[in-house]
Amino acid sequence: MLRTKGHIGKYHVPCCIIYEDFKKRNGVKATFEEFIKSIESFTGKYSEDVVQTYKGDMLEIFSEIFFKAFENDARFGLKNYEPVKLENDFGVDATGVNVNGHKCAIQVKFRSNPFDDILYSDIAKTYCSGRRQLGLNLDEDNSIFIFTSAHKVTVACNNVMQSTIRLISREVISTEVDNNKSFWEFAYSEIEKTLFNKEVKKVESKVEEVKKEEVKENMRERRPSLDFIKIGLKVGDEIVFEDNETKATIKDNKKVLYKNVEYSLTRLSMNLLKIEHYIQPTGRWTFKGTKLIDLYNKIY
Repeated sequence: MLRTKGHIGKYHVPCCIIYEDFKKRNGVKATFEEFIKSIESFTGKYSEDVVQTYKGDMLEIFSEIFFKAFENDARFGLKNYEPVKLENDFGVDATGVNVNGHKCAIQVKFRSNPFDDILYSDIAKTYCSGRRQLGLNLDEDNSIFIFTSAHKVTVACNNVMQSTIRLISREVISTEVDNNKSFWEFAYSEIEKTLFNKEVKKVESKVEEVKKEEVKENMRERRPSLDFIKIGLKVGDEIVFEDNETKATIKDNKKVLYKNVEYSLTRLSMNLLKIEHYIQPTGRWTFKGTKLIDLYNKIY
């Protein structure tokens, strides 16, 4: 069972569909580039506030599968993959033990644009968090693993971090997994075992069920995203949270102000509830006693 099971459970629909799809490709057009495109294809199903989190989490799942599949490879082998708890994630996504038996920090970076280099500031956070928070010795060779869909790190990052980093870039990943039928079968089996906690049981029927729901959802007319002005609110209007105490002010058609800081309604609601998963916020806010979801439904 994969240690990133929290992410897998959270994104079970894209995990089921994507990994089954790549297994069934039988080594044809089953490339890392196509895999990234498949991840991107689901972004429309998530709030703009959590899209980056979704993409990063999906790549973290993939990174654990990659390391598990190639754990004995002298170039980038890694065992004992262990995600860092969300409340402690200030630059290190996971830890693991390299082929020399040294405990390492792992940072996973999703890049839609592969030419968007990994910055020195990104890895400086990994180094500081790994040493100060996790007590890791990150001055050894290959003690910071960077797993990314980008091509490379910046010159500054290379110059400062030098041999402490082990870059597993888009090219490196592609070389190992592109049209590798065995890898994609292994990846699917790992998702299967994690979701259903069984060694052999197949999940095709479950995936078909998920796909049918996806088709039904896509057949429904997609309603527009929330626009405060279009549902009858004005700039400066106050809306009230479900606790009947917290208030926010409409800043424009998409954003609100809370304590003079600009938020989307989704992000503000998640902050107030102290959660990190996406929610539908309009049922939690009212304007003059009427829920925003009811105002929305009157228009759409």
